[in-house]
Amino acid sequence: MHTFFRRRTMTPGRHFARGAGIALLIIAALIAFSALTQLLWNAVIPPVIGWKSLTFFQAMGLLVLAKILIGFGGPRHRQAFGPWGRPGWGREEWRNYHNFWKEEGEQAFKAYLERQKSEPRE
Repeated sequence: MHTFFRRRTMTPGRHFARGAGIALLIIAALIAFSALTQLLWNAVIPPVIGWKSLTFFQAMGLLVLAKILIGFGGPRHRQAFGPWGRPGWGREEWRNYHNFWKEEGEQAFKAYLERQKSEPRE
């Protein structure tokens, strides 16, 4: 776990590869969601309402339009849980948690288990 907090440097090649991989994942997700939107639209809307069926590219345009109108989540979504997954926990809090667990955690956990064994359960 100590390597988790170590600062890693990326070479330009790895940086490009990571960006290309993320771009490919976004494109694959857009294609998959567009196909799903087309399938669901064509299965539900024409029989129920009588509107026309969608082509693949119309479904993709509909998804992009919905994301533009509704929003992308942006940084407000991260603020609720912080960048490290817990409310208000940043890199420094995780480092302190790691140091606490390394220094006092095992003894505190064993003491907690002993208290749990001795306390009557409801």
